[in-house]
Amino acid sequence: MDPDRRVVLSQLQAAVSSLRGAPRLSTGATLPERQTDLPSGLAGLPRWPRPGLIELSGRPGSGRLGLWAPAAALLTRQGAPVAVVDPLGRLYPPGLVGLRWERLLLLQPAAEQAAWATEQLAQSGAFPLVVLLDPPRLGKAGARLERAAERGECALFIVNESVDLHLPASLRVQALGRRGERLSVALRRAQGEAEGRRLEVGGAALSG
Repeated sequence: MDPDRRVVLSQLQAAVSSLRGAPRLSTGATLPERQTDLPSGLAGLPRWPRPGLIELSGRPGSGRLGLWAPAAALLTRQGAPVAVVDPLGRLYPPGLVGLRWERLLLLQPAAEQAAWATEQLAQSGAFPLVVLLDPPRLGKAGARLERAAERGECALFIVNESVDLHLPASLRVQALGRRGERLSVALRRAQGEAEGRRLEVGGAALSG
């Protein structure tokens, strides 16, 4: 492991250990008991697969961040930690309505370290939900992230501006924009599916 990655891993270990319960972050985690899928917290949207790699896409302001925020808020209110990797530093934490701040781990690594840091968090087994915001195109790293989510038994969200059909996602949700209190989305379940089933969902907590 190169020195930069050792530093990042040390920081991740310290941050994770500071959370209540002090879970241990490692690359060879012992798998926890199989968990159930996570409620989306949005009326009209199905549960999030766990474990699973989920792609959320949409332009900034489309409501894409509000797709994962209700589930994150619910988990933290239940005492579970949630991790967010934000290499561009765009997330506005006060916009995360209902989220327990002491249960949120927010990382802002350099863009080239974002996928690797996310992989460590996802496979650690410490977080039921991990979010990676606006990464560079992931390429082969997408397959590693999928395996990390399986090992760590977590729901791993990749949030992109546009759909990346090369990402091995088990579910894709594209935010199409708001209509009053409702959010229009396109839902894709099959790899490479060109057209998504359109839904109107409610209860989104973020405007991003």
